Amino acid sequence: MTNHFHLLATPADEDGLPAMMQALGRRYVQVFNRRHGRIGTSGRAISRTVVETDRYLLACMAYIDLNRPRRYVTGRDYPWSSHAHYIGLRQIGW
Repeated sequence: MTNHFHLLATPADEDGLPAMMQALGRRYVQVFNRRHGRIGTSGRAISRTVVETDRYLLACMAYIDLNRPRRYVTGRDYPWSSHAHYIGLRQIGW
């Protein structure tokens, strides 16, 4: 995806996810502004959904891992997807 990303995260506490997203947003704005010679902040676009059941968790994982830009045949071909890791084709170190 060139204009968005999907992230499935399990925070250690209830403040973990908002703090991480705030830090990520701040860093993104710094890099964007430096690259484009701009100053200021960016608009906020975020959608949060709480995943409460294992069944929905599996559906979310499959959606994210199989989602890819049209130029890639499958999610496992997309370098930013963890799909290839989960099916044993690639090892992700982290």
